[in-house]
Amino acid sequence: MKISKRFALLSFLIIIPFISYCDNKKKDDKKSKEFVVDTVRSNSFVLQGDSLALLKDYGNASSMYEQAIYFNPKNQNAYFKYAKLYSTINPQSSIETLQKLLVVDSTASIANKEIAELYYNMQDIPNATKYYALYVESSNPNSDDIARYSTILFSNKNYEKSLQYVRTYLEKDANHFVLRRLRMYNEFELKDTNSYNSAEKFMNESDTSKYIFYDYVYYSKILTDKKDYAKSIISLEKALKLDSNSVDLYKNVASNYESLNNYEKAIDNYLMFFQKGKIQLSDYLILGQAYYFAGNNVPVQQDSIKRIGYLQKADSMFAIIVEKIPNNAIGYFWRARANSSIDIETTLGLAKPHYEAALAILEQDKKDKKKIIESYSYLGYYYFVKNEMATSKEYWNKILEIDPTNETATKALKGIK
Repeated sequence: MKISKRFALLSFLIIIPFISYCDNKKKDDKKSKEFVVDTVRSNSFVLQGDSLALLKDYGNASSMYEQAIYFNPKNQNAYFKYAKLYSTINPQSSIETLQKLLVVDSTASIANKEIAELYYNMQDIPNATKYYALYVESSNPNSDDIARYSTILFSNKNYEKSLQYVRTYLEKDANHFVLRRLRMYNEFELKDTNSYNSAEKFMNESDTSKYIFYDYVYYSKILTDKKDYAKSIISLEKALKLDSNSVDLYKNVASNYESLNNYEKAIDNYLMFFQKGKIQLSDYLILGQAYYFAGNNVPVQQDSIKRIGYLQKADSMFAIIVEKIPNNAIGYFWRARANSSIDIETTLGLAKPHYEAALAILEQDKKDKKKIIESYSYLGYYYFVKNEMATSKEYWNKILEIDPTNETATKALKGIK
């Protein structure tokens, strides 16, 4: 038998005669002393419940705590022990028990905190916020309590109130690690101009073991907003080391590499996401665009094979979009762009059928004027190259109907005359 079980059994055997003694004493004592005996007996039932809980006899342990409450309805220890016993298997029962304590003893404000934690673990953030507020308002909370309350407020997206508590208590406890973390999180969410300074101070601790996954994620967001893309990538890579399952972060890394015009690294990270993540149709567009910009970033004179290779991969991504949503112009439009970059002299007209397919949809509502003008511009130039001037003029004039000040169309028409 393990030591803990031996201890529990020994405690149980000691308590039984003690309870018997209390029974006899209660019978003999005067009425004025009955409450004292009930208090002692209540506490003895708590001890018995503790022993049974150690033996994992939870059913009988809970009965002992109920007996303790019966003999002393204000025995806070009994309520908390009972609530803890059921906190994982029946948290709602734990909550109801603690609420009963608050009814009989309004001074037991700590019960509000315990109820808040139970609701938080149940992911019921509104109720967790409500009860933690009651605890904070009716007690003398310390910095750790405020850090917890501010975390719950943050989870409930009440960033302003969370930040208010954080800043107030940081004036009393300037080095509190969690409060400083929450300041960075809240300031970012509120687009506070101080978020970068707070982040720089918080993320430069010598003991990096204290940082969690979300610290690096929020730091990367703040760095991206400051256009410090290289440092943002480093932060995201640290986050991925802490949680390799957060594969969506590969897209964030890729986006930062794109901002640095490092399209090869961007593509590598998008492909990492494609290998591990849950792919949506929009992801094909994002990867296709990365291939498209990578291809256009390679000068024709430098490496035409590499350039075309990227652009063909871009076209294949956009083709998937066309297949999945044939009634949407976006896939046709980007296929047109990719093929236009492949056929840079427009002699083969590779982009023509794709621009025409895009226009067949875009012209229906005429809302996306930029895409319509780009499509008309390509077709106007294509027919110009083919020396079909009448048709070319039709497309340039269509542009002027949409945008009378369009310089490209005006110059093209003057050139045709």
